[in-house]
This record gives sequence, C-alpha cells and structure tokens, in this order.
Amino acid sequence: MMNGGGGSSPGASVLEHRNVLLEELEAVDVDSLAAEELGAELRFIRASVDLLELQAARRVAAFDRKEAFYELGQHSTLDWIRANTHVSAASADSQLTLARQLEALEPTIEAVEQGDISFEHALAIARQLKDLPEAAGRPAQAELLQAATESDPRELRRVGEEIRHRDDPEGMARLAYRQHQKRRLRLFDHADGMLGIEGALPAPEGMKLRLCLESLIGIPARGDERSQEQRQADALVELCSQAIGAGRLPRQGGRRPQLTVIVRTEAGSEVAAELEGVGPISLGTLARLRGQDHLERKQKVDGKGVTLNFGRARRCYSDNQREEISTRYPRCVVPGCTVAIRDCEIHHQLAWQRDAGKTDVSEGVPLCRRRHHPQVTEGGYRLEPRADGGFELLAGWTPHRVEASEGGGRARRRDRLVVDPLQVPAILVKVVEELDQKLRVEDRLPVLAGDRP
Repeated sequence: MMNGGGGSSPGASVLEHRNVLLEELEAVDVDSLAAEELGAELRFIRASVDLLELQAARRVAAFDRKEAFYELGQHSTLDWIRANTHVSAASADSQLTLARQLEALEPTIEAVEQGDISFEHALAIARQLKDLPEAAGRPAQAELLQAATESDPRELRRVGEEIRHRDDPEGMARLAYRQHQKRRLRLFDHADGMLGIEGALPAPEGMKLRLCLESLIGIPARGDERSQEQRQADALVELCSQAIGAGRLPRQGGRRPQLTVIVRTEAGSEVAAELEGVGPISLGTLARLRGQDHLERKQKVDGKGVTLNFGRARRCYSDNQREEISTRYPRCVVPGCTVAIRDCEIHHQLAWQRDAGKTDVSEGVPLCRRRHHPQVTEGGYRLEPRADGGFELLAGWTPHRVEASEGGGRARRRDRLVVDPLQVPAILVKVVEELDQKLRVEDRLPVLAGDRP
C-alpha cells in the first residue's frame, strides 16, 4: 500500500490500532460527559497528539539525513513536507528545525513525553537554540525548560529571545540585519477592485506602525461591532488621510498627493465618476468621498459623449466650516450613534447637482465615517429630517433597472430591500429574509444586500 507522497504506508497493525482508537473516540457521546471527564479526555487526546508529533519528528530527521527528497522528486526536505503533509512553510520549517536537533534536545523531548510541556513548547525551544553557540546551548535549554513549565509558547519565545541577546549578542545583531534586508511591502489589486496589502517589517519599524494604529483605534466605543481587522484597516486609512491632509508629503510631478475625481455631467446631471489611478466609481462612492478632502474635475459632455467643458472645483468642508457645524452637531446625527464629529465625515444633505456645488454649512451634517456615511451614500439608506430638527436613518429601496426577460417575456423586478443585519435582532433578520424572498419569486437574488461594516 502506498501513500500520496510515495513509499510504503505504516504496517497494517499500526493502521488497525489507529483506526480502532479513532472509532472508540468517535463512539463517545461527548454531550453526556461531565466537565471533569471532558477535561480528562481533552488532556489525553492532546498528549497523544504531542507523542505522535515526536514520532513524526524522528522520521523527519531520518528523512532529512538520507536526503530522501531526491528520490521522491523534490528539491529539499522542506519542499517535500509542504507538498505532502499540507502544512505551511512556517510549520514545515519549525518541524525540520526540531528534527535536526533531536539529539541535543533530549531533555526537551523527555519533558514532552512526560507531559510536562507541549510539543509546541518543544518547537519554540528548538527555534531559540538553533543559532546559539554550542557552549551556551545546554544551559539555555535548561533555562527554557524551566520557563516552559510556567508560561505558554508565546511567552517562552520572548524568554528565548532575551537569552539569545544575552548569550549571543553578535548573532542577534546579524539576525537583525537579515530581517532588515527581508523587509517588504507589496500592494496588489484584487479582482473585485480592492487593494491587497502583504508584507513584513523588522520589529522596531513594525512597532512604529502598531503604535500608530493603536493610537488611532483607541478604546472601541460601546456598540462598535467592527472586527479587530476592520479597526486596523480603518486606522491605516485614517493615518494616510492625516498625512495627505497635513500637506507635508513630497509633491509628485508638481502636484501634492490628493484624491482626484473626474465627474461627468450631462444636461446638468451627474452621470458617471472616475477616480484617478483607480477607474470608474459609483455615484454613491462619489457622495461618500465628498465628505472627505479631495479634488474634483467636472467634465461636461453632450448627449453623444463629446466633451464640452473640462473644469475644476473643490468639494470639501474647510476646518472653519467643520467647527461651525460642530456647534450644532457635536456627533454623528444618526440617533443612538455616539461617534464624535472628529471621527465623522460631513454629508451634504442636498445633491451637488441640485445646489449648484455650494459647500454650505447649513446643508452639512456629520455622519460617522466607519458606518453611517457609507450606508447613506452607498448602502441604499436615507437620512430623513424630523420635525424636531433631528434625523432618522431609514432603510430604503435600492433602485435597479427593470429588464425584460429573454424572448420578450414578462419584465423581471430588480428592486430589493436593503437591510443591515447588525441593526435588527436575529429573529427579525429571519422574518426579513422570508419577506424578501417572496418579493423575488422568479430570479434568486441574494437575500440581504447589507454587508457587515
């Protein structure tokens, strides 16, 4: 019998014992177990996994010594592990690092076998001892083993780094230089138009970025339903916005960095918009950008698309205008929202084409930039004034064109209700789903148009 990577599989008796154990575990009614029984079984299973990992490490060590990867068509042991055991490069490297030090790590292996530490602790110890001088390795291992019994693997890595800085300062300096040489930041376009970011920074520079983001994130307000990843993304955008708004960035081609939007108008109405360097954007996105600092160029065209005029206009509220608005609205005007105006974008109650492009403080109201401004400009919501001077945020209909079906049949309805699942209890979401499904009998569109912010 052969496995997927070539070579013989374990003997029939080993496979039989493994399958019997798995069947016995599968047959247990875990919901009927008491808390102590569940804890005992979890400890047993985890200890068994750790022991199996040690056996895997023994075989990785033999595989690497024999350079068996050549015979199996790979370029290295690392490549073979990745391709045939379906793990990441980091995981494969950690396994190989441990396997190559099995003899020197005998005290650590014994601690895992006795259940005093986990296999993950052993991986961390192997990583920290990898580049230490041989004379410092044994006392450092004893120190790490003591720390492993009192800390988790992440804390253990910090202890190991302190030991390495103490026992091998020159080696750590070389490591810091290698990390500096490996710094990178890659920007790439996703198929849906979003910008992807991938990279790695040395620890000091990475801490600078972390401090900036944490400062902008602050303490999340009550009711902030964003994930930590969304908060960090918003903080990075805010960091860039502040840098652009400060006006101290170097000019490129005589122009300071600035979002520039080209807006096409026909017969006095806006018909399309394009963001320089990106491409076409929706008119809803244009409305959202009008609450931020940007530059607009008006392109007036006739019915055939021929340009009649190409001008320029700025569409943003000045600091003085924002201060004036803050005297009337100190926070987002949506009822229940407590976001201060400093974290809001000023929304124009009247469409620009209807008020001749005036940036009038009497028509500006603050909406929080993370949630409510995108909902109003792009999410199909309406901001309606109340008689008492306040405002109400209402879910509305997102208009879609009515298209005739193929063969000249009955027209298909393309209107759909926009609902934010985070704003209604779960039981109401189910009711809305059922009602929305009944509205669209012929074509199966997504039930909810609202995405989590």
